[in-house]
Amino acid sequence: MTGCQVLRCPNPSADRFVSADSRVTALVCGEHKRALDAGERWDCTGREGSILMGPDLAPALADYLVGGRGNGVTLTIERMDDDHPFSVWLSHAEAARLGELLIAPSGSPPSQGQADPESGRRRRDAR
Repeated sequence: MTGCQVLRCPNPSADRFVSADSRVTALVCGEHKRALDAGERWDCTGREGSILMGPDLAPALADYLVGGRGNGVTLTIERMDDDHPFSVWLSHAEAARLGELLIAPSGSPPSQGQADPESGRRRRDAR
């Protein structure tokens, strides 16, 4: 019998999990199937990789700030349960590429030169 594909889970698989976009399919135990179906956070380590859940996931986003008027922007990220935000400077090209990578699979990339009317404002994660 195949084991659960959630990292570090010793239980045998009991069901097949298929992501909402059908891009990830994994054999998981009953406990993890219920958690995944209920919408618990998860990620996958690769095409044939393990499902990451709970403490194996990176911390959730708590807040972020984008600012700058020079030849780039500073992105400051705050993580849940972490009192130490971190900042990175990005060129405009890097910021645009990062934005493209973060767009939902069903969304389309922003038009060339399209500005964000709320740039520089703090945004809260609704989770």
